[in-house]
Amino acid sequence: MEFELFLFSNRDYCEMIDMVEQIFTNFYGGKVKIIKSEDEFYIGTKYFSFSIEQDDKSDIEFVKKNYDIKVNEYITIEVFNKTFDDGILEALKVMKVLLDGSTNALFLEIGDRQLFRKEDGQLWINTDLEDYQKEYLTPATLESLSNNYKLKKMEMI
Repeated sequence: MEFELFLFSNRDYCEMIDMVEQIFTNFYGGKVKIIKSEDEFYIGTKYFSFSIEQDDKSDIEFVKKNYDIKVNEYITIEVFNKTFDDGILEALKVMKVLLDGSTNALFLEIGDRQLFRKEDGQLWINTDLEDYQKEYLTPATLESLSNNYKLKKMEMI
């Protein structure tokens, strides 16, 4: 299953890649696959992967305009179906570190609704989710992100 994470960060592309690589290394040691090029970065575990493209800013502009949130970084996250239950927990663990360093963030299931967003430091969880989304965004899973989140219904774009 694919997701999109949009963040506001003061880091440039290279600094963001270094930070993501360091987070993965801290959590998973040498058990990560890394592919780097000038304009794209991929890092993955057996559960999930993150991809960051340097030049693809069209999605960021769309999100800024349509979701009314200040973001400047875009990460595609794929949680592998065979290990989804473990993978979503592991991905949220990495996302927590990224969210801790960002005032604003938006997490979307690709082609669907907002799952959560962080604005001015406050994490908001969408209460208007499909049944299958409620199965993986449970209070227990959300605790891995923050124990200080609030609930609200978020519009679907």
